[in-house]
Amino acid sequence: MKDKRFSIRTGGNVVHLFKPSGNAKTGQLDYEVFHLVAGVHPSEARKSGLDAKTVCQGCPLASGQGCYVNPMGLSALWRALQAGKYPEITLGEAVKRIRGKKIRFGAYGNPSTLGRKLQARLFKAASLALSYDHNDVSGLSMISVHSAGEAAEHQAAGRRTYRTLGEGEALLPNEIMCPHTAAGVSCADCGLCDASKRAKSIAAPYHGSGAKKAKAAVASFRGIEIAPA
Repeated sequence: MKDKRFSIRTGGNVVHLFKPSGNAKTGQLDYEVFHLVAGVHPSEARKSGLDAKTVCQGCPLASGQGCYVNPMGLSALWRALQAGKYPEITLGEAVKRIRGKKIRFGAYGNPSTLGRKLQARLFKAASLALSYDHNDVSGLSMISVHSAGEAAEHQAAGRRTYRTLGEGEALLPNEIMCPHTAAGVSCADCGLCDASKRAKSIAAPYHGSGAKKAKAAVASFRGIEIAPA
């Protein structure tokens, strides 16, 4: 079976890894995309805080503060990249490969690190573009938020959000619980985290091995500066 993994670079210090995906939560997606700091092991980027200044800018859970992404999984991706298992292809070829495919662009890191022009091309080519970003207010991605106030501010401006819920937190009027949390529906079958969908915003409880640490980090969270449109 042909290995479908590949990578692209868009300048700067970020490498974007496209990996075939399929697990109980996401369902059968064609690819999920990991945005990594080029030339730096993910664990080192987290330890030094470099992730918070680059691929995870704007996220209060960066630098080991409760990110749900398993560090062992990121290390495995890094080793595969170093072993040449994510061959770099041209941007035009990447657009061709994902045309008509279901893609989760926000598996790790901000998809806006692709750059607005390429991001728009890739999202348009995909049949489903699941995407979450802490900084991009263009409407291409769901805005990742960590407080009701931040969510309400973005929603009032017409942007859809994905909010992590603390224990006992209620949904806002313009939110629904993540269908996977509520009914076990996979991301591939749901598709509501494609920001282009006309639907309510999404909320879900903290999850992953870092959930407890994430709750503590966000307890002291006082809001993220919203980038200009």
